[in-house]
Amino acid sequence: MLGPDRAILVFAGLRDGPELLLEPEPAALTVITASEERRYPLARLDEEPDLASSVALFVDALRRRRGEDASEARRWHRDLGLDPALRDLPSAVNRLVLVTEDGPLSGLPFSRLLDDSGEPLAARYALSAAPSTAAWLRLMTEGASTRPGAVLAVVDAPAPALDAALNAEAEAVRRRFAGRIVRGDDAKPSALRELALERFTAVHLGSAQGPGFGAGLEGLDLSGMLVVRPARDGAPVSPKAVAEPFLRAGAAAVVVGRWPMAPDEAPRFYGDLYAGLAAGQDVERSLQSAQQKSRRRGDAAAVWASVVAVGRGGAVFEPLLPPLERWLLRILSGLVVAAMAVAGLAFWATALQGRMTLHNPWRPKRPRRR
Repeated sequence: MLGPDRAILVFAGLRDGPELLLEPEPAALTVITASEERRYPLARLDEEPDLASSVALFVDALRRRRGEDASEARRWHRDLGLDPALRDLPSAVNRLVLVTEDGPLSGLPFSRLLDDSGEPLAARYALSAAPSTAAWLRLMTEGASTRPGAVLAVVDAPAPALDAALNAEAEAVRRRFAGRIVRGDDAKPSALRELALERFTAVHLGSAQGPGFGAGLEGLDLSGMLVVRPARDGAPVSPKAVAEPFLRAGAAAVVVGRWPMAPDEAPRFYGDLYAGLAAGQDVERSLQSAQQKSRRRGDAAAVWASVVAVGRGGAVFEPLLPPLERWLLRILSGLVVAAMAVAGLAFWATALQGRMTLHNPWRPKRPRRR
């Protein structure tokens, strides 16, 4: 179940405010791999008076996009014990499952944390999060199988300016991953319950409603599906709180935007995410690929560090073309192969004919003109 390329990082004993227990559990990082389990004390975090406020200050600096977050990103990498923990990992490990439970670290943008060389965690590892180790194991063993299908892009915006941004995002998603866009009244939770969701493998919720929108989908069967929920409100959201109702409805994985991107940034980023999925990459790899492309474009860290995958990060969601498009693609592929075959035969026939013309010993010689 836990492959050689994956490790689970469990952060425990982290206190949000004064601890009332006489002997509180010391903060520690436990790293679980396929071959062993190691524990790293986090003494510096035990001395932190208010972790939640420290996380909020780091997020605020990151969202200001002035580079003020770099020193904090390095400090968090060190204080969380990631320097020795990652150094001790087997060389085959390139995926991390981050478990922060209900502690103050649930809002920390781990993908932005920097090592001594200045490289972010998301550049070295494909990341996903889980509510708990038990919840991750339950998703891996009892979760419904994924299936090929289309993406259902939901556009629900009360203002024209936001409507244009959401439509651009939905169109970018549909270009990269075949699907359908629903708008207006068809995008309401009551209407979504009437759709035959078995035709879809993913739901992209481009809704202007707040994080509580997921709670309005209670009773919807999302078994084995991927849910992508970009952020629309200004305040950062908890990935676990946003993902929980979707996971409870059977979703295999939920991709959560913790705070909004600019109108021109979201279509590019989520388009890249779905391009990776359409190419056969799993959720973790698709997210990592989108983050790398965002960094190469020169986007601020506030863009690529804002998105988190929760649940089965190794799940694969493939597009399934409609019957007509599938047959057209097959016919087009057949025509291309046939054209290449005809061109090849014509080339060899021409070459062979030229060779026979040049070297035919029985061809009569023409008399020279005087």
